[in-house]
Amino acid sequence: MVGSMRESGARGRTRRAILGAAASVLSRRRDATLADIAAAADVGRSTLQRYFPDREMLLSAVVEDSLGRGQAEGLLDTEVSVEWIEHVLWAHVCAGCMAVSGGTLPRHGASAWVIRTLENGIGARAT
Repeated sequence: MVGSMRESGARGRTRRAILGAAASVLSRRRDATLADIAAAADVGRSTLQRYFPDREMLLSAVVEDSLGRGQAEGLLDTEVSVEWIEHVLWAHVCAGCMAVSGGTLPRHGASAWVIRTLENGIGARAT
């Protein structure tokens, strides 16, 4: 997987700066443009597009990078693949969206339930 390979030197620093800026900017503004992300990374838009030709590729790399860092920092299970964690995450998001669409969960409550389930699983807590 090319996106998960560690790059060194200037290219690696630039890629990490873009990914970090994208994660930060998009966490605040989901509709941020590539130009907004490039500015936050202190690179030109053409530089950003050399690394990530389109928004889809950038978003995919941000998710993969964030999950990989989560594993490296001990926040996420290292015994399962990043791909598996991503699939589980999207399944939870989908379940939240379906609950909102079906009227069983208020829109403002969906993210809290998704996060709670991801963090705690579905097992009952011992008291």
